[in-house]
Amino acid sequence: RREISSRYPEFLSEETAGMAAPPPRNHSDLSALTRIATRTAFFDSFCVHALQNGFTQFVVLGSGRCSRFSRIPNASAITRVWEVDCEEVLNNSRSPPAPHIMRLGRTLPPVPEASDLIDFDPDKPTVFVMEGLLYYLEEEDVRSVIAA
Repeated sequence: RREISSRYPEFLSEETAGMAAPPPRNHSDLSALTRIATRTAFFDSFCVHALQNGFTQFVVLGSGRCSRFSRIPNASAITRVWEVDCEEVLNNSRSPPAPHIMRLGRTLPPVPEASDLIDFDPDKPTVFVMEGLLYYLEEEDVRSVIAA
């Protein structure tokens, strides 16, 4: 955790994450928190890099309770974000989405068509984020999501 927080302090601070994680109950909890923190820092860094290099659209498949695009500095000024997950998950989100974030309730797979995403521009560079999604799917469904 120390190495992660020193490399990505802006993403792991309480202010940007929205709330501190609960203290681990045992060694396996600490291991899981470390993996999640590492994964989150990686995807945050990747998305910031994409923003800095001209990507303006992000489709988050299996978005869960993601708050990445609400906490990345200046993301709302230059992006459109579509969070895709089942209705129940989206309805239980911590807060309403920021104005630059649209939510689409649907079960995955299949991956939504561009026409399902309001104001999506297929000619603009787009990043598809699938953080923590694929291991919930059967192999055949993983292949169909990746092929889409």
